Amino acid sequence: SGYGSSGSFGVASGGGDAGYGAGSSSASSTARQQVSYGVGGSSNSKSRRGGRSSFSTGSGGGSTMSGLLKNPIVWAGLVVCFFLLFFWMTLSYRSTSNSLLAKLEVSSMKDALQKLDTLQRDARDKQRFERDSRTANERQRSYKDEVRTLDRENRQLKKETAELSKIIEETEEAHASAMGEADVKRLVEREAAWKNQVYVLQNATQREARREVEERFGPGPHHVKITVKIPSGHENDEGEIPTTDESFTMELAPIALMPHAVHRFLQQVHHKLWDGTFFYLNGPHVIQAGPQDYDYEEEEEGEIDQEKKQQFEQLKRFQKYNLAELTFPEYHVDWPHVPWTVGFTGRPGGPDWYINKQDNSVGHGPGGQAQHVLGDEQADPCFAKIVEGQDTLEKLYKHDVYPADSEYAYFLMEPVEIKEVVLTDKPPPSVEFTSNAINRKKKKKRKNRAVNKEHVPQEP
Repeated sequence: SGYGSSGSFGVASGGGDAGYGAGSSSASSTARQQVSYGVGGSSNSKSRRGGRSSFSTGSGGGSTMSGLLKNPIVWAGLVVCFFLLFFWMTLSYRSTSNSLLAKLEVSSMKDALQKLDTLQRDARDKQRFERDSRTANERQRSYKDEVRTLDRENRQLKKETAELSKIIEETEEAHASAMGEADVKRLVEREAAWKNQVYVLQNATQREARREVEERFGPGPHHVKITVKIPSGHENDEGEIPTTDESFTMELAPIALMPHAVHRFLQQVHHKLWDGTFFYLNGPHVIQAGPQDYDYEEEEEGEIDQEKKQQFEQLKRFQKYNLAELTFPEYHVDWPHVPWTVGFTGRPGGPDWYINKQDNSVGHGPGGQAQHVLGDEQADPCFAKIVEGQDTLEKLYKHDVYPADSEYAYFLMEPVEIKEVVLTDKPPPSVEFTSNAINRKKKKKRKNRAVNKEHVPQEP
């Protein structure tokens, strides 16, 4: 068979030849090369002449490729090459592994893998440390910028304050010069007279309070026991949180130092106004108790919370007895706001009171409450100290509160009820005698009224 045009191919059946042609079938040859193979007595020849090549296969020899594959020498050479390649790869692997073990300074591949894990972990930690360092540096730069800004604002405020002070001084001088020396003197005298009148009233209030405390409650020291309902924190089968009764005791300040505040608190205890009130605020520096307001009038008819209504009525009871607050914010330097002391809130003070968790002698002492008009002169009244049951209060300190940035900052999520507040000291004999005499008189009057009622003539 044969292909024409640009090339030709031919196969002879018996000792023939095959030829390929490129360009023409009769190109002249410039070089000749003869290769011959002899397998099994047959002859094979391959000739190349320029662009024309020929390959001849004898009819008795078979295929050259199949002959090579059947040759054992060829197979032996292939096996030797394979083993040489495998041996070279083994030596290369051992050399590489030994070099790696030497660099890592370990004796086995297991140790090498562990050390590689350690190095990777160290690298990650280093990257994290570098990232944190960059973040810290950025924050530090930001803080420095804020400090510089605050310094500029502070300098500006000082400048404005100095200007305002100067304006005030000039205004006062102009006003004084316009008023005249006589008018200024008159104003100073009137202010001194008013202050003196206030001192007279305060001294009279303290004197009468001390007299009444000694006559009604004794000379002291006075001790008040406060029982609170500590919630367990877990609901029972009925969906309620059971409570346990625990107590603490406070000793009131000497009446020689704080007669008015002690008298007011003893009156509140005597009328049982604190029974059923709550600890409701647990701040970082104080824990506070008092009657709570509740505007139940806003509730729709039929939906009034009776418990909250009762709490609101408790505040009204303080107001009914005119015991909702002090007459003036009494304070003594010998009874400061140190830890475990008790003070009234606000101005002039009460009815709410708080227990100092820390030393608040500066913040709650004279000049510490700048939000009040007379904050520089006055202070929160400190009238008692805790002498027993601190462990009960420490349990209250641990109760959950609302976050500092919320509307009800540091308010207890579950207020703790004050079950009972009682005076533990025995009243003076004169008070007992007077009380018994009054009771006997009342019984006698009731008996006389009953007897007289029987002798009243009946209408026809």
